[in-house]
Amino acid sequence: MRLADSGNEIQAISIGNLKLKTAQKTIIIRTDACPEIGTGHLFRCLRLARVLTRFERRVVFITSDTAPTILKVIMEEGFDVICLKQKCISQKN
Repeated sequence: MRLADSGNEIQAISIGNLKLKTAQKTIIIRTDACPEIGTGHLFRCLRLARVLTRFERRVVFITSDTAPTILKVIMEEGFDVICLKQKCISQKN
C-alpha cells in the first residue's frame, strides 16, 4: 500500500504505528504551513480535526518537511503526522 501526493510516495511501512482500529474511521488531512505561506490553513485544519475526534474519527496529518515547531503544534494536539520529504511549496526555490 502506498500513499501518494504530487509524486512523493510514502510507503505504509514508514508510517510506523498508524494501525487502524476496525471501528474507527481515519481522516487524512494534507496541509502545509511555513513562514512564507503562513499557518492559517493549518490552524483551520486543526480546528476541523478536533471536531472530527468528537465523532470518533482518527485524524492523521500529512505535511511537507517544515519547521519542527509546526510539526510540534500538530503533535501537541494529539494527532499523528506523516512528514513528506518535499519542502514547503515556497521553500523549493
